[in-house]
Amino acid sequence: DLVQEVCPHAQLIFVMNAPEDEPPPQVSVRAAGCIMRSDQQRLHEVVRSAANESRTLQSLWRAERALQDSELRFRRLMDNLPGAAYIKDLDGRFTYLNEACGRLLGRPAQQVIGHRLDEIVPADVAAASVESDQRALKVRQPVEAIEEASTPEGPRTLLSVKFPLLDAQGKTTMIGAISMDITRRVLEERRLARLGRLHAMLGAINAAVVRAPSRDALFRAVCHAAVEAGGFRMAWVGLADLGRTKVDPVASYGDEAGYLDEVGRALCATTEERQLTGWSVEFMQWDSGLAAEAVRRGQAIVCDDIAQDPHVVFRQAALDRGYRSL
Repeated sequence: DLVQEVCPHAQLIFVMNAPEDEPPPQVSVRAAGCIMRSDQQRLHEVVRSAANESRTLQSLWRAERALQDSELRFRRLMDNLPGAAYIKDLDGRFTYLNEACGRLLGRPAQQVIGHRLDEIVPADVAAASVESDQRALKVRQPVEAIEEASTPEGPRTLLSVKFPLLDAQGKTTMIGAISMDITRRVLEERRLARLGRLHAMLGAINAAVVRAPSRDALFRAVCHAAVEAGGFRMAWVGLADLGRTKVDPVASYGDEAGYLDEVGRALCATTEERQLTGWSVEFMQWDSGLAAEAVRRGQAIVCDDIAQDPHVVFRQAALDRGYRSL
């Protein structure tokens, strides 16, 4: 047993001294042969056969060890990649994923192997990833895709490379992918782009201050700069009439779509009209809008999410026009 454990490809030959009229004894271990010492011809044959068998087993053993080492190196490489990696079959079922991919999905590998992505995450989230998988299979070339993923750590932006895996005959048998988390880079690029737009907007406004022939022209130029250079959806300028306690729009630009008229009608409506239209606006109150509130405070007011901010009175009118912040 010890020999078999230390050298599994070794061939054992038992040579016995026994009377010729007795059969060779049975041994309890795997052996290439058990022969009598006096049978020299058979001994030569067994040795020759055992040597051939040993070489064959040794070759198989080396190939098996090489395969095990190769798989171990592959897994170590995949688990140390700075990103998620996976392999799927042509039906979209996972056959392999590294530790980073498991963390991304919020599940260990054993709960993912054999399943499709739409069985693990919502179908609409999986659709974009599956589409890029199919695109790589169709063109039979690596393809890049920017994908949004919902993870246990929050939303992430991924740069994924999808590629077909071919067999020795060149037939596509599987689809592989490597995905890098570029969330931080995307956020930084967006921040820099936003700062660039704001810088361009301020430059355009400064130029308008110098060149505008009138106050009304300046107001129009400011709105134009905010939309064209700043990238805002709509911009407007209003004048505060402290006697009427509201802000009257005097210029606007962009996708205004009747927003200011609708807000103006609500502010000027009677109590009965406001009740009929569903407006909860108290006329002659400074809190009838954030613009008026900004004038009252004498400072800027920022609303990052119109849909969730309870201080936005004209919420639905803004959301109907695609405004999300102000």
